Amino acid sequence: MGYIVIPEEVININITDSSKLIYIKLVNLAYNQIYSYPKISELAKALNISESTVKRATKELREKGLIKVYRRTLRSTNHYIIVPIEWVNLDEEVPESEQYIEGEENFNEFIDKVKRYYEGRGSDLAGTVEKYRPKERKCLSKAIEEAERKLKENDYNFTTKDYVALFAKFYEERYRVPYNINWGRDMATVKAMFNENTVQGYEAMLILKKYVDIYDEYFKNHKYPLPMLNHLKIGFVFRKVAKKVLNDIERNYTTIDGSNLEYKGRVF
Repeated sequence: MGYIVIPEEVININITDSSKLIYIKLVNLAYNQIYSYPKISELAKALNISESTVKRATKELREKGLIKVYRRTLRSTNHYIIVPIEWVNLDEEVPESEQYIEGEENFNEFIDKVKRYYEGRGSDLAGTVEKYRPKERKCLSKAIEEAERKLKENDYNFTTKDYVALFAKFYEERYRVPYNINWGRDMATVKAMFNENTVQGYEAMLILKKYVDIYDEYFKNHKYPLPMLNHLKIGFVFRKVAKKVLNDIERNYTTIDGSNLEYKGRVF
């Protein structure tokens, strides 16, 4: 189970306990991506409270300036943006017109502004990840060290755990933010992607690296500003990345029916 760091100002602020619970849950869901978009029903179920309580709590958080809300359409799910605590004046109520962000362009601009703030401060959403999820981070750091050792020795006999660690290594080197590890999810994803029926070893490592390198250009969108390992498992994403890797290493490949990729006699 992970742990999160909540600003002392939020703990001490005069808001309901339900609002504090919702804030903590939104921070947990957002992690270093700054915002999250859970359904009201999902928040209610996760915290064992009513949907009306969730609505009152998010309203209170908006009024205090702790979150802003963006909604693409009337039927779409709210995007809850965690406002940096240093930007919040807890002594004043935020006007309703400033509680929301209108338009996708304004949303992206605000997200970029928050990212630049955290980058300049040298931390992520909830402070350093060592404090945020210490046990997971310690395990991941050891796994990255082992994967780096294999790379130095040109040993490409990677385990499932090695692949996850390599992805985290490439991610953190490129984006300069900690990777939000989920061992169960990520290892299941790796097992589905890299096996005897697809690719393994050196080529699999290159696919992970290429995915991170080209993510901003080909796959980034407002819902997923940073690469996610389980996103790579999507068929068209995996094929696009794999083809670029095979081109890079000058391997021959052929397409089958314009969709699947055949490599070394294997189809994926």
